[in-house]
Amino acid sequence: MVEDEPDVLGVIDLSLRLLGKLDVVAVASFAEALEAIARRRPDVILLDRMLPDIDGLEGCRRLKADPGSSAIPIVFLSARSDPPDVKAGMDAGADGYLTKPFDPVVLSQRITAILKDRDEHAGQPARKAPRGRRRRR
Repeated sequence: MVEDEPDVLGVIDLSLRLLGKLDVVAVASFAEALEAIARRRPDVILLDRMLPDIDGLEGCRRLKADPGSSAIPIVFLSARSDPPDVKAGMDAGADGYLTKPFDPVVLSQRITAILKDRDEHAGQPARKAPRGRRRRR
């Protein structure tokens, strides 16, 4: 979880731990996130849009462009809730976007759904594109 507001970080961290489903690693900057990812690859990254050292959109793009982190699902947690902001987050490569304030149970359910989807698709061969119909002459 990458969140620079200590109060928000504490609430999210405590809520997720109390739900008992997740081992949470919390950091306050994108630079710290990169270090944490290098130490231990996370199952999901919760990313704030407004960080002190980088715009979350740019951070998401960088993570998705890096082969070492491109497959890690990213969920934005942001106070920016206008539809263009949500669209920008999804266009940057995010797998989800929740606006603050949010219900920790909803966050947990979103993370669970992302992990379930990932697990269901793990090990399955890539689906081939459907073949077009051939014209008879």
